Amino acid sequence: MSKLKHITAGMVAIALSAGMWSCNGNRQSVKQPATEQRVTSADPFENMLMGYKEWESLRVPVTLRVRTDKNLSISGTATMVRNKSVALSLKFFGMEIGQLHVSEDSIVVVDKVNKQYMVQPIGSALGGFDVNVANLQDLLTGRAFLLGTEQLTAQSKKDFEISDTNGNVKMTPRKQPSGVSYEFMMDGQSGNVSLLSVTIPGHDQATCSYTDVANTDVGNMAGAAMLAVVLKDKPLSVEFDWNFGKARWNDPADSKEITIPSNYTRMNASEIIKQAQKSL
Repeated sequence: MSKLKHITAGMVAIALSAGMWSCNGNRQSVKQPATEQRVTSADPFENMLMGYKEWESLRVPVTLRVRTDKNLSISGTATMVRNKSVALSLKFFGMEIGQLHVSEDSIVVVDKVNKQYMVQPIGSALGGFDVNVANLQDLLTGRAFLLGTEQLTAQSKKDFEISDTNGNVKMTPRKQPSGVSYEFMMDGQSGNVSLLSVTIPGHDQATCSYTDVANTDVGNMAGAAMLAVVLKDKPLSVEFDWNFGKARWNDPADSKEITIPSNYTRMNASEIIKQAQKSL
């Protein structure tokens, strides 16, 4: 039961780390699609866009690793509808023990172990910043973005300050939210993003680092994304290992709403956060 409590707490931690804008063991590699050769440009931004294709939906197996004083790992399935929703179903020995669902208006966490759930408006969960679901999807899969914008285009280049130091490219959006700054690091030759950093003055920096970039049916996506934040003076990292080798793209049947049993107790965010902090 202690293991289940830690896993459930980890699910809450994932929801919290998704809101990195407002936040103060050995990994086994998964089989990824082979990276194919493509024509590159002398322009790093153009190289990046060459690797991005539009998509409508995604269903993909994922392994989550939460690291604090304790380490835990759990497998699950992620389902995403572009700029509409991100859903995670987490299982323990084949039994679904929790769900996480992020939509355009709310974040929902369902704890099936303790038969309780949390619903948080998206605005307060993400600090009131102009973060849309597409931004969150890009954050999780290693693609650059502009807050509030669904898709980068060639015209988006003017919205970044770009500097290149020996092939290490820094891209800083010219328009920044009040009290927060964010920027991306990218390999200039491949166009692959390696790091997103979010800075709030007076607080620890939050980062998301990317590795194992795979060339999928819809272009380049990071096979592993590691969020690192500090919650209540406690370092927390959440790693997403995506198995794109078993991904399914653009299938309308993958879109579904979350359901909450009528006998579950609704908890407020502060109560569930306290539970998570005690278990992590």
